[in-house]
Amino acid sequence: MGAVIEKKLRKLKEKQNSLSEVIKEIEQKNAYELRKIKEKKNRLIGQAINACLEKEGMVMLEKQDDLFILLDKYLRRKTDRELFGLNPLMVNKQSTSIEENNHQIYETIQE
Repeated sequence: MGAVIEKKLRKLKEKQNSLSEVIKEIEQKNAYELRKIKEKKNRLIGQAINACLEKEGMVMLEKQDDLFILLDKYLRRKTDRELFGLNPLMVNKQSTSIEENNHQIYETIQE
């Protein structure tokens, strides 16, 4: 009877090791994806600040809301806006010159 229990225990430990490897792989993939998202956010924030500096000569970010206002002003791509929880832009066929300028600035920093 002891040999049967040992065999079962060995099989369970093999399954446990296999599952541990799968868990480790999933955790590594998740960490990689989170790192990619963080790097993209940092890059977009830097680009928005740089564009604002080039246009206005200075950036005033006293509160976190100020950063979101800046990002809302400069981010145009739906996926970029989603990263920061910003609403998608409304498509307006009669865009103003300011909106066109902001879009051109954004396109320039994306290149």
